[in-house]
Amino acid sequence: MAVTFKLSIDFKKQRLRKTVKSAERAMLQKFGSFARTAARRSIKSAPKKAKTKHGFQTTYRSGKKAGQRRFVRGKYSRPGSPPYSRDKRSKDIRYAVNASRGYVICGPVVYSDASKRSSRRATNVAEFGGRTTLTFGGYRKKKKSGETKYVRKWRKSVNYAARPYLYPAGKQAAADVMRSVEQDKIFLRAWRAS
Repeated sequence: MAVTFKLSIDFKKQRLRKTVKSAERAMLQKFGSFARTAARRSIKSAPKKAKTKHGFQTTYRSGKKAGQRRFVRGKYSRPGSPPYSRDKRSKDIRYAVNASRGYVICGPVVYSDASKRSSRRATNVAEFGGRTTLTFGGYRKKKKSGETKYVRKWRKSVNYAARPYLYPAGKQAAADVMRSVEQDKIFLRAWRAS
């Protein structure tokens, strides 16, 4: 009798593990989906005609919102806020789930037309900030003589402020997933199924 009882528990444990694993995979999928959506939505398109570099505060002069304050976007996003997009590629963010190890990778796509090293560096600089070297080509004025001369390529070291968009999206996605777990009661359904 005890052996039969042990066998039935082992069978139920195995079945429970299987259902919990599938629920965990579903939760990781949800997290990746929520993080991708939040990151895409946080990146706004750059304004076509901007008056200032980072934007300014102003008030509405007339209408229903007269007297209320509003923010007019500038040419570049403010440091600490998500970057602006200038093409559709910057919103191409994807995710991949590794269910066996229990994690999700979420980030922008690295295209083959740009060098992979520079594209990865650009996304890291956008997220965390830092110093990078830009390569230019074309006409440039010489400092001393003032003459304009065609230069094949030159480099300039630039310091960028951080404009995070993936980390805040991940935090928001974690909160959304926890809220959906409470609503859906995934683990309760997994327990009942076993």
